[in-house]
Amino acid sequence: QSPFCDTLTGQCVCVTGAYGRQCDRCLPGYWGFPSCRPCSCNGHADACDADTGRCITCRDHTTGHNCDRCLDGFYGDPMLGSADYCRPCMCPDGPGSLRQFAGRCYRSDDSELVVCVCKTGYKGTRCEECLPGYYGNPAEAGGQCHPCQCNNNIDMMDPGSCDTLNGTCLRCLYHSDGNSCEKCKLGYYGNALVQDCRACVCNQLGSEPSSCQSSSNCHCDQESGQCYCRPNVIGQRCDRCAPDTWNLASGLGCQSCNCDTKHSYETSCNEISGQCSCHPGFGGKTCSECRELFWGDPEVKCHACDCDPRGISEQQCNKANGHCVCVEGVSGPRCDSCARGYFGTFPDCHRCHQCFAEWDSIIGQLTNQTHRLVNKIGAIKSSGINGPFRKTFERMEKSAADIQVILDQNPASEPQTEIQHLLQQASDLMASLNQTLDNTEETLFLADKQNSDIKNKLQ
Repeated sequence: QSPFCDTLTGQCVCVTGAYGRQCDRCLPGYWGFPSCRPCSCNGHADACDADTGRCITCRDHTTGHNCDRCLDGFYGDPMLGSADYCRPCMCPDGPGSLRQFAGRCYRSDDSELVVCVCKTGYKGTRCEECLPGYYGNPAEAGGQCHPCQCNNNIDMMDPGSCDTLNGTCLRCLYHSDGNSCEKCKLGYYGNALVQDCRACVCNQLGSEPSSCQSSSNCHCDQESGQCYCRPNVIGQRCDRCAPDTWNLASGLGCQSCNCDTKHSYETSCNEISGQCSCHPGFGGKTCSECRELFWGDPEVKCHACDCDPRGISEQQCNKANGHCVCVEGVSGPRCDSCARGYFGTFPDCHRCHQCFAEWDSIIGQLTNQTHRLVNKIGAIKSSGINGPFRKTFERMEKSAADIQVILDQNPASEPQTEIQHLLQQASDLMASLNQTLDNTEETLFLADKQNSDIKNKLQ
């Protein structure tokens, strides 16, 4: 204020806000020398930086250049004259407590209610609950909300995505599975940790039944994608037969080709038909038979099928005996004659009248009776006591032969009047033969009895 100083002390007369013997700095509570101004700290600090005016050591939970705002965790209006102050954010128990889950809060302009700005992982009006995708127990002292460790395989907005108490993952996405969604679920394979689970692709025919719930849902190795194959089936999808096998379509696994090593070019066969590749002159699926349209033992000789083309149903004859396969009404090794029960001149064969079957049954019975009589005659002759009855046996044998001749003429194929005549002849001869045989047996029995009586008397 004056260019002069006190003559005794040397103290200059300072302007308001300055001090020092030479008035060369601001008073405490002032700043901005030489234009010293009072510190503006809204009553929450006693001093400020002499150069910048920034308030030092704000009180009452305030902060800022002029102690003009509340610390984090507090809300209110600390400006001088506002009639307000900084109050703790109760989210839920306030700053410094073991249950404070908001960094700040504010008073709503609409409702005048305090709104907590929750930390990540918390929700609720007082941040007292865990957000979806987080777990823990924030209700207890020291409790916190932690992110569910689900390897980014859950929807963090889904309230049921994981257990809110223990963090177990409940709704894994991207075909993942496990308590932490750490692996691919059944029916998928790949790396769940990078959201790369792909559906198993398996051929149901070649896969083990236990690994397939349906034709479109088979399990495979969850890392490699290898399906579980039936015997002799190979390939990641179980869609190919192993070398030297065939018949994947059977659904039972592939079966061995079994190609004849001497008569085939190689051990492999067609995967669908099973046909081996045969040397010339050999045939059959395994090259162990004569070639097509031939029959016999391929190790000895193969013969051409000799079939009448007018009477066969297929070109190939029986591989073992050469008999041809005839159409209905035709018979014979070559299929060149009308079959029993048919009449006409081959190849014009017609089915016999239904009465044929009835007559044929009668003839069959007569044939069986004839065979029994012939056997009976043979048994008597073999006993060695037929010497005196030689002529009788000769007559019986002739009668049996006559009956057989009649039956061998196939009477059932003759006209009806002729059938009756032939069968009457056979029946008469049969009756006569039966009577003669009965008489002979009775005579032999009596002779044998007399012979026994004589022996007893001689003894």
